[in-house]
Amino acid sequence: MDQDAVKRYILDFNKRPFPPRYPRDYTFPQTQKINVIIGSRRVGKTFLLFQVMNELILQKIPKEKLLYLNLEHPLLFQKIKYDEMHLLLELYWSLFPPSKSNQVIFFIDEPQAMVNWEIAVRSLQDDYQFPIFITGSSSKLLSKEISTILRGRTLTTWVLPLSFKEFLRFKEKEIDPDRLTTQGKAELLYLLNEYLFYGGYPEVVQQNEPAIKLRIMRDLLDLTIFRDIIQRFSVRNITIVQQLIDFLVSNTAKVMSVNKMFNQFKSQGYDINKNVFYEYIDMLSDISFIHIINKFSTNLREINSSAPKFYLNDPGFLSLYSIDAPTTQLELQTFLHLIRKCHINPSYKVYYWKSKENWEVDFLIAEGTKPINAIQVSYSLKNSETKTREFRSLIRCKEEYPDISVQVITYDTDAEENFEGTKISCVPFWKWAL
Repeated sequence: MDQDAVKRYILDFNKRPFPPRYPRDYTFPQTQKINVIIGSRRVGKTFLLFQVMNELILQKIPKEKLLYLNLEHPLLFQKIKYDEMHLLLELYWSLFPPSKSNQVIFFIDEPQAMVNWEIAVRSLQDDYQFPIFITGSSSKLLSKEISTILRGRTLTTWVLPLSFKEFLRFKEKEIDPDRLTTQGKAELLYLLNEYLFYGGYPEVVQQNEPAIKLRIMRDLLDLTIFRDIIQRFSVRNITIVQQLIDFLVSNTAKVMSVNKMFNQFKSQGYDINKNVFYEYIDMLSDISFIHIINKFSTNLREINSSAPKFYLNDPGFLSLYSIDAPTTQLELQTFLHLIRKCHINPSYKVYYWKSKENWEVDFLIAEGTKPINAIQVSYSLKNSETKTREFRSLIRCKEEYPDISVQVITYDTDAEENFEGTKISCVPFWKWAL
């Protein structure tokens, strides 16, 4: 261990104030398990750690009890080995001698930068019973990359880009959807348009200049390709990864067979193995660039064999590609809002649904194997053909599952429709999300 570098890092952190921030709507229960915070890069995981630390300080826990390690920081990167955690504690206590208690609350950012980091974390938990918070940009932090020695010891929190409620908070806007004036409604829709077009990455939201917003989205995309895919997974065929990302952005929210996608790439002259192509899809899912849902069925085999739908982690990527598709942007933000709910209650899961006539319902939410809610997303219902198409799919879904609730999420239509004897609630996204 480079003790001088580590000592300088610890002292710098202890003297540095926490950066200004807006609170996110995440809570972390007191638990004996290791809190693992997972999400894509730049989604705000580190600021969540700072939020937790600030809340602890407000509870009169001195900052000297909080040890934050960003293992990708230049002063720490490859400066601490997994078997040197006890030496690290000795160094820490030499700087901040324990008084009544020697307890330290550990916050570890991007632990993958340390080889065999799982062993170090288990040692901290076993030997000292320290509370531990870990962040990571890979869902496989809890599967492929985590050793069996930590299974059953972790509690996971998934972090997504800002919800609409958090977005308004970052904009310092307090809006009561039940008490809107004419001016307030106009301002709300203006903010909603920004949210749908540029998305919810915190850095993007805090910028006012449209060109800067898109440049940040480009940087995020470059991070996805080069840091997370090329470097992390040692991918050599950069061109195919770039083309695959382009394809997924252009076809987000569509049902697509991965096998047909592969055949399409082959027909365009790309020389790639099918298994490698599938691995690229898994990589993009692993780093939360895309989310994948399947068609609902009461038969598990049918669910697993169905063609999936792909959703981006943020609609800002659509705008980066100059794709102005209001319904797709609205559907994407609706999906992300549903996924947030599922992360809070893991018994919920999001699917899409299709009737025998191939009529599609955008989202079906199931509690276990029981379908409880069917949702269509439509920017506008002014067109009679659009209304009929959206409503008939919901009606057919309700005929198959009579206890299911049905609704349409819209841009700004707030009404209750009666279609073929069935009441269908039409709710504006802003009202539903708030």
